[in-house]
Amino acid sequence: HGVIALANGGFEVPAIRSDMFGKPSKPASVEEGRGLKGLSNLGNTCFMNSALQCLSNVETLTRYFLSDHWRKDLNTDNPLGMKGELAEEFAKLLKEIWGGSDSYSVSPTDFKRCIARFAPQFTGYAQHDSQELLAFLLDGLHEDLNRIKSKPATEVPTGDGTNDVATAELAWVRHQMRNDSFVHDLFWGQYKSKLVCPDAECGKVSVTFDAFNFVTLNLPQTNDITVTVLMRFADPRRLPVRYAVKVNQHTACGDDLKNKLSELCGVESERLAVAQIDSDRTQLKSMLTFLKPAGRIWSNGMLRTPSEGVHAFEVPNAPKDAFQPTSSFPYSSSYFHNSSYSSSAGASTAGSTAESGADMHLIVLMRGEKSLYNKQTLLGTPFLLTIPGDSIHLEGLHKALTDATSRYLKVPLSPQDPNDAPRIMWVRSSFEEEELADEKAFKKVADRDVIIIDFSRESLGCFDAEEEKRVEDDPSWASENIIGSGKG
Repeated sequence: HGVIALANGGFEVPAIRSDMFGKPSKPASVEEGRGLKGLSNLGNTCFMNSALQCLSNVETLTRYFLSDHWRKDLNTDNPLGMKGELAEEFAKLLKEIWGGSDSYSVSPTDFKRCIARFAPQFTGYAQHDSQELLAFLLDGLHEDLNRIKSKPATEVPTGDGTNDVATAELAWVRHQMRNDSFVHDLFWGQYKSKLVCPDAECGKVSVTFDAFNFVTLNLPQTNDITVTVLMRFADPRRLPVRYAVKVNQHTACGDDLKNKLSELCGVESERLAVAQIDSDRTQLKSMLTFLKPAGRIWSNGMLRTPSEGVHAFEVPNAPKDAFQPTSSFPYSSSYFHNSSYSSSAGASTAGSTAESGADMHLIVLMRGEKSLYNKQTLLGTPFLLTIPGDSIHLEGLHKALTDATSRYLKVPLSPQDPNDAPRIMWVRSSFEEEELADEKAFKKVADRDVIIIDFSRESLGCFDAEEEKRVEDDPSWASENIIGSGKG
């Protein structure tokens, strides 16, 4: 087995003083306010620019190059170097970044050409790995400034673990016999590698110390993802509340999301209906996508992004079976329903539902008048409406609608509304619409059908759009979205 330990150079590396080079010549200097310049993107060279900005902000390295102290270390004969050209171009670029010009950015065109000459893999303007580029830069600058003119052959010493300090010092001395530069002093160190023979009878231990200038760290991986859900409670007086719900991004299904949300909002999961609402309000089609209880959230496009219009509705007195709308209509996507149900094929209509005493659940859209291009747009957010089982008639519908919209609709909805009030439309299974003007028309409405509050030009003024958009942020959401927590 092997054990790796890191050390900062094996033994003490001579300190680098920031004032050892004397004052840098003006106008390029490491002073507060200087160096705040961007690097122009040459195609897809952000990988290079990010690496250069990292090196530019290593103050000791920048002082070394701005002071021109590097010139006395330049090694143009090193076969492992870039003939001094990389160091020359890097110093030139740093002086442009830290110089006195008022420009906000610098174009690293010449530096890019220099890299391409010595590292053909970076030719062109495609994207590359930033760490790979940074490793090339550090190694290239080190070799261009290597004070060792003739490198002797050396071997890496091996210890048995009884005196690691002596082994590390010997390894570092031998390493410095071939490598001695200012860049090396800043960025190189040692790591310890220990190998133990697994054979109990052998038990041999081998310890080596190798030089490194990069430590690769894995970013922590998590299978959880945060879904922003806007919870709409049955009590119309309560503002909707925004929650941050964490679920497994690979295995989570609709029920998992509901169970997690239930823990946060205090509403039983059986009384929650979760849907995704399309952000395109210019089209009435595909506006609602209810998540299937056992369906994977991110499979088949059921949930496109974790922050895209996910809404949850409290359904009071929910039926025993999991709430799943069954009606098929042109305003929903194919994920809205599991069957080709239509209200003319044996559905529980208003009349039969009233006789059974069960509540009626309806999907409600609010719609504005047609625009110049003959398109009708949704107002606010679609929502679920529950009519109590003892009030399933036209007046009960208007009362339930009036209660549900009382916060942002300035006029009550009733069968005796004047002509300039919003109309209540029912969407038939044939995709046609019928105004619910009397009891006879309402009796055709089936449980879980769609109705539309249709605003005319005259009635649109009673809709308070700003109030309809108001929400509260749960602490779970605010902690996940500190910067954007004020957004509606």
